Amino acid sequence: MGRADLHAFPATAARLAKKLFFDRTRAQPHTGSVPRTLASLLVANLATVVTFGVLAVSRVPVLAHLGSTVAPGALLALLFSGMLAGSAMRPGAAPG
Repeated sequence: MGRADLHAFPATAARLAKKLFFDRTRAQPHTGSVPRTLASLLVANLATVVTFGVLAVSRVPVLAHLGSTVAPGALLALLFSGMLAGSAMRPGAAPG
């Protein structure tokens, strides 16, 4: 890997980040994407809870402690985010 290869990756990553996050001149509003976003967040969070729940029943003490610490926290994050999303989606709720 030459010296030019090392500099090509950060430049490409910076261009991609600029295009994805900062170039919103052509961005169109995504109508109907809220349910899909909530569903994807639900699946990701449930996968996290299940994965760390499996670690919680491990025979290796470090993994069991890690799983028993993170799994309840991820479950609480799922519950709290559901409560916040539910209140934000009610008619008459303040935007933001």
